[in-house]
Amino acid sequence: MRSELLKRLADELKGKSKELTAKRKESILTKIDSILDEVETLQGIVPICCVCKRVRIDTDYWTQVEAFVRNRSKLEFSHTYCPVCAAKALEELDKKE
Repeated sequence: MRSELLKRLADELKGKSKELTAKRKESILTKIDSILDEVETLQGIVPICCVCKRVRIDTDYWTQVEAFVRNRSKLEFSHTYCPVCAAKALEELDKKE
């Protein structure tokens, strides 16, 4: 949604820049700045365990990838099974019965 708004505002600035009043241009730029202030980007290299997928925060401290991302963004996670893991889980349950 925010990206659509940014695109519309940028298009308005590009397409009608001569027709826009200084006040409208300032309003658009203020909205763009506000949206960009909300954008949080994870960057760099993240050391992650190839088995358990925990992320190394410090030399001796590891945390779940969900906690790592949640603490650095506004993302929340919802857990479910992908089709492959669901089939494996059902197969394991069948073996135990």
